[in-house]
Amino acid sequence: MAPLRRRFLAKVFKVFDVLALIAAFGVAAFAAAGFRLSALPRLAAVRLPASQIFILLLVILGWQGIFSAFGLYRSRRIENRLLELRDVLSATLVATMLLVLVGGLLSDNLRTWRFAASFWAAGALIIATSRLTMRAVLDRVRLAGRNLRHLVIVGTNRRALALARHIQREPELGYRLVGFVDDEWNRPEPLAHGDRIIAPLLGFSRLVRQAVVDEVIVCLPVKSFYDDVSQIAALCQEQGLVVRVLSDLFDPGRQPDEDAGPLRSVRTVHSGALQEVPAVLKRIFDIGISALLLVSALPLCALIALAIKWDSPGPVLFRQQRRGLNKRSFTMLKFRTMTFDAEDRLAEVAHL
Repeated sequence: MAPLRRRFLAKVFKVFDVLALIAAFGVAAFAAAGFRLSALPRLAAVRLPASQIFILLLVILGWQGIFSAFGLYRSRRIENRLLELRDVLSATLVATMLLVLVGGLLSDNLRTWRFAASFWAAGALIIATSRLTMRAVLDRVRLAGRNLRHLVIVGTNRRALALARHIQREPELGYRLVGFVDDEWNRPEPLAHGDRIIAPLLGFSRLVRQAVVDEVIVCLPVKSFYDDVSQIAALCQEQGLVVRVLSDLFDPGRQPDEDAGPLRSVRTVHSGALQEVPAVLKRIFDIGISALLLVSALPLCALIALAIKWDSPGPVLFRQQRRGLNKRSFTMLKFRTMTFDAEDRLAEVAHL
C-alpha cells in the first residue's frame, strides 16, 4: 500500500479504536450496573462537568499513545496474526489499567473488577475483530493481484532462502520477489528453481535506480558485511524504499527458528515514506492545486489544441512512458511540439 494510503488507514483505525473503546466503556458501565435494562435510561442521562470531560479527553489521548507504542498503527503486512492479536490484548489491557487508574478520580464504580474486566473484554473483542476483518479483506485484494509490493532480498544464505520460500508460500502477503542481490562466491548452497541473483552487491545501487523495487530485506550478517549493509540502507533511504533487516543479524551463527517462522525476526529500519506533514502537503498540491490550474487553463488548452491541428497532421497529445514511484512506468501526456513521427525519425538528425 502506498505510504499516504497506509497513513490514511492508520488515521481511520485511530478514530475507530477510540469509538471502540467508548463503546466498550458503555458495555462496562452496563455490566457494572448488573446488566439491568432499567439502568440504561440512567446511564444515558449522565452529564459530566467540564473538568471530568477534560480528564476523559486526556485518557483518550493516552489510549492512542498506548496503541501507538504497541505498534497497532504500523504496517503489519509480514507479521503473524497471533502477534497482532497479542499486541491488541496487551494494548487494551494497559488502556484498561489507565482508565481504572484515572477513572477512579471520577467515580468509584470505575474501579470495580466487573467494570475493568468488561471494558477490557469488549474493547479487545471489537478491536481484534476489526484488525482480523481488515486482514481478510487485504488478503483477498492481494490474492487478486492488487496492492502488491516488489521485493528484493540481499543475501543468499540459509535465512535469506528460508525467508524467500516463506513469502512465496503465502501470496496473501502481497509480495512479488524480484530476486536476490549477492556475490556468487558468497552463496553457500544452490538456489531453488526459479530463484536468481539479479545483481552483485556492488550493483545494488544501479538496480534500485533502474528496476521496480518497493522493499528491500537485508539478510547479510552485519559483523562480516557492515559497510555493505550501511551503504544499502543509505541507498534505500535515498530512493525512498522500505528497508528491513533480520533482528539477529549480529549473530551470524544463529540458525533460523523454523517453528517461529522466518518473518518473526524481520524489523523495519526505514519505512520509505515522507514525514506525515510534507506528504500531505505534497498530495494536496498534486491533486488540488494541479486540478485547479488545469481547469482554469482549459480555454488556453483548447486554443493550443486547435493551433497544433492547424499546423501539422497527427494527434494533439504526445504520449511517452516515464518512470514514477519506485521506478514504475506510467504514461505521460503533453501537447505535441514535434512532428507526429519525430521519435521514428530520430536517427535522421542524431548526427546534428
